[in-house]
Amino acid sequence: ATRLRPNPIGLLVSFGLLIGGQLAMTTTRPTGGGHALPILSPVAEALRLDLAIDPTPVVAGWLLSVIGAIGLAAVTRRRVLSDAPPFQLQSPPVSRPRLDAGWSMVALVGLAIWFLAVRNIATEATGWSGVTSWLIGLALITASWWHVDRARGVRWAIAFDRVEAVALGAALIAALIALAYQLGAIPATLWGDEGAYFTLARDISRHTLTPDFFGLGTYSLPMAGSIYQAVWIELFGENVTAWRLASVLAVWAALPPLYFLARATLGRRAAWLSLAFMTVSPYVLTYARLGYTSALSVAPVAMAAALMWAAVRRDSRLAAFGAGAAAGLGWVLQPSARLAFLLLVAWLAWLLIARAVRARAIFWQGAVLTLGVVAVAAPAVAYGVLRAPEAYAGEQVEAAFNNVFYARDLYPDDQLYAAAGPIRVGDQELFYEPSIYVSLLTRGTLRTALSFHTPSLARENYLTDGLAAPFGVLYLIGLGWCLGKLREPGYALWAGWLALGAFTLSALSTFPPRAALMFPVTPALAALSALGLVLVVEVTAGFIGTVPPRVKMAALSTLAGVLAIFGLRAYFVEVPQRFPPDLEQAMFWQAQQQGPETDVTLIASAGVADDFAPWGIREFDLGVTYHQIKLNELEAADWAALCPRECSFFFGAAEIDRVWPVLTQAYGMADAVAYHDASGSTQFYRFDRP
Repeated sequence: ATRLRPNPIGLLVSFGLLIGGQLAMTTTRPTGGGHALPILSPVAEALRLDLAIDPTPVVAGWLLSVIGAIGLAAVTRRRVLSDAPPFQLQSPPVSRPRLDAGWSMVALVGLAIWFLAVRNIATEATGWSGVTSWLIGLALITASWWHVDRARGVRWAIAFDRVEAVALGAALIAALIALAYQLGAIPATLWGDEGAYFTLARDISRHTLTPDFFGLGTYSLPMAGSIYQAVWIELFGENVTAWRLASVLAVWAALPPLYFLARATLGRRAAWLSLAFMTVSPYVLTYARLGYTSALSVAPVAMAAALMWAAVRRDSRLAAFGAGAAAGLGWVLQPSARLAFLLLVAWLAWLLIARAVRARAIFWQGAVLTLGVVAVAAPAVAYGVLRAPEAYAGEQVEAAFNNVFYARDLYPDDQLYAAAGPIRVGDQELFYEPSIYVSLLTRGTLRTALSFHTPSLARENYLTDGLAAPFGVLYLIGLGWCLGKLREPGYALWAGWLALGAFTLSALSTFPPRAALMFPVTPALAALSALGLVLVVEVTAGFIGTVPPRVKMAALSTLAGVLAIFGLRAYFVEVPQRFPPDLEQAMFWQAQQQGPETDVTLIASAGVADDFAPWGIREFDLGVTYHQIKLNELEAADWAALCPRECSFFFGAAEIDRVWPVLTQAYGMADAVAYHDASGSTQFYRFDRP
């Protein structure tokens, strides 16, 4: 391999194709504009892509991007970056140690305690019963693997100087500040079913519900995720900030393993940029600041990948067991995190095929990895299978692409059941028809791939652009580089992480793309984007000639800063503009801002039900008193009782001429606070008592 001086013509052509493809895929030209090419519209229609925009530039742009990525892989396959870390195996001095009698007893006792705990959890345990003994068993088993490593001479010496430690600490603090900035105010709404997660976590924090730790929670997802949210609600109170802080911290926990893995595989520059891109990505910010449990899927995958890398490099049994334990959290916390086990098994298999590591070592690492997964996942699986089989089985296939409730949107029943009748799995119904399978998988794969670039596909949960924005072309450059070096374990890991995650979590799911389910791919997306930016600077410097390292670093910092501004602006400025609160949400957020012992009053039109009350004010213990009066009751209202202290009144925009004089006469002059919809039209007003 040589330093980064590839064929300039091939490189320029590849970059041109990637950039042109990215620009084409970001088009928002509506369907029916008269510009569609005859060859592409029928293809998009046959594949049922349902793009809602002109498919010509989108499909063409995707094809250009694929060709550009392949071209980049070809022209750079024998090149290396200046700070590319080498892949070096560290074989321990002792290959087959024996546990002494004492440690053998520790391992046996740990296994016995673990087995009894799992059996208890699977049959009769309630609440937290059995969890403590399960953790004790896990701790003893982990200690036994630590002793095995020690006996084999495995050492954990991480090259980490003081300057880097201080810089990393500062970067993590800055990332936490960015992730949690105005957490209670942006977004100033709840999204659809988000509230269902809160009510369960709230009841747990109030101790009005004693959940089974390994039971099923909101929408049959693992109960442990709601218990985790309840901890923060109990610590900081029943408010949106405390609830959503659980998601912020879950994503933040993925940053340290992301940094160390990127540093070990891509170099220090890419590692620092990965942290920055992970923090400012609108895709990451969206789910890091929602009350869903999707955020719990990221850290287990990042930790499992980082530990598995260390396990292979050092031939460490302890690290392999830790990687398996982290991957096993996918059965305990959030199903999307099960990607970790699939990814690591696929990566080990690839190492075997590429002959990067001895087959015997891979066998041991895979076996210990599997033991770690079983050790952590077994209680949750046993509980679901034996104590809630119907709901648990249904949850496993609810998002499967061959679920009837998804396929019926595209095909009639006579086609779905042409080969076989309905297949019942729990409370879900599946179908078997291979020809339709091919169509749905093709559709899911293309829609998922396009969702990283096209704003028209992933529109749920406050998403406003392609999932890779603002790094779209950069991650493709990084991916193309990795594809040209798949025989190198580090590059193969990142490419596999993104590809396998996107396919299994979104393309194989119902109604693709599934941005929330696919959330565990965000570390790979950030790392590949970081690698892409490093490559752009290196290639540009190669064309210019000799460029000092400090100039390259300044260019990297400047470009990263510009991208960070775009990413932060997309979330903190555009999201509030595109998703303004409706009347109910605005009243709830105002109640939170006012605090306890205040009043919020709705001056309602005739069509509002007498028992209407904003959901948030009902469900959150805010200490705010809610009132409702009708328009025809204004003259007879008891204004002193409605507002004995700090208060606010809400009313429709059409009623301002009737309501405003009455309020100002009762309380004095004040400024009207107008609330607008996404188009800028005024929907309603708020009056705050001066």
